Formats: sequence, C-alpha cells, structure tokens
Amino acid sequence: MSYQKLLRQMIGVTLVMLLLVGCGAPAATPVSEAPAATSTPELPAATPTLEAPTLTPTPVPPTATPTPSITGFGQAEEFGPWRIRVINTDQASSIDIDIGSYEAVEGRTLYLVELELENTADAASTLKVDPQQIEVVDSEGETYMSIGGAPVGSTYVLHIYQSGGSRSMTINPASGGPAVTLKAAATDEKTKEWTIELSGKGSAKLTMAFNIPSGAQVKELRWPELRPFSLEQ
Repeated sequence: MSYQKLLRQMIGVTLVMLLLVGCGAPAATPVSEAPAATSTPELPAATPTLEAPTLTPTPVPPTATPTPSITGFGQAEEFGPWRIRVINTDQASSIDIDIGSYEAVEGRTLYLVELELENTADAASTLKVDPQQIEVVDSEGETYMSIGGAPVGSTYVLHIYQSGGSRSMTINPASGGPAVTLKAAATDEKTKEWTIELSGKGSAKLTMAFNIPSGAQVKELRWPELRPFSLEQ
C-alpha cells in the first residue's frame, strides 16, 4: 500500500471519528436535586380553654307549712262526702226531750254546740259515729262526752239513758233542702251509735248537748277522725 493511500485512510478515519464525536448525544446535564422542602414549623398545640363548670343550683325544698292542730271556729273539716263545721255555741239549764225535759243539776250547766253538716254527694249520705267519742274539752284539759243530740228544731235524744233500744227522728228543712235523720241506738251502756243521714246534696244543722260544770271554759270540740274544732269565737 502506498504511503499516500495510507495517509488518506488515516485522514478518513480521523474525520469519521470527529464526525461521530460532533454528532454524538450531548452529555447529560446532571439533574440538580430539588431543594429539600422546608418543613413548616409546627405550631404548638393550642391549650384548650377550660370553661367554668355550670353550677346547677341545689333546689331548696319548700318549707312545709305546718298543718294547724285545730280547726278555727266556723271552718270546715272534710270526711268523705261530708263537710262539718261549728256554727254556734250556747248554754242552757234544761233541754226538752220526748218524755219531758232534762235538767242540769246544781253546779252544772248544759253546753250546746250547733253544727252544720253538708252532704257534697248527689245521693243520700250516711255518717256513723260513737257519740261517746264526741267530746268537749275545757281550759283545764277536762273532757265531757255528749249526752245527746238532735236536728235543729226537735227534741233531744239522750243516748246515755236509753240502753237497749233505739230512736229515730227526721226533720225536713223548711227551705226545701235535704231531710236530716238522726238515729240513736244503744245496745248497752258501752255500745252506742249515732247514724246521721242527709237525703241528698245540701246541708242541715245538728245540735249536741254536754253536761259541764258551771263556769267551765270550754275550748274545743273533738269529733272522731277529724281535727278538733275551736269553740272560741
């Protein structure tokens, strides 16, 4: 091979190499790393605001109004369909009975208590009571039991002196109200009973007698199952 031919080959190879270098892919630009994200500083946790607890007021129980131990004069007590109240008091030396009269002995007097009995039911109502449990009490604490009673305007039934029998009387009020019937029964000296009946809705009057010492100051009337009634006007 001639020298010139060899030179031309070398030049050709060199050009080819230069061409390859010139046409080669550009060198890769190193990718710069993204700056590290700046972390947002964490805010301190908010301290919760403590609300003052709502104070629930402790309910104060109402002060109980004491129930009076005695019923005022003219005030009513209720027992079933009945309303009972004292409307008048009086004194007498004697009272009429169906066989004559009853006289108070020397040093004593008859104390009379007039009651109003009201039947609040539409039908007839009956009230039974042991008359020996109906008492008046004086200022010294002495008690005196009833010796008899009657609807207003009639004679008296003296239950103490009528053992072994019974009596009944009925009064029809002039006002057209219900008729009031008083039955007094006594099987012996210890077992006595009054039966008081009103024929319908309305009221009637009943008077009771008590044999008390003259000059005694009567304070109250005691009726079974009811508060005492004041007899002081």
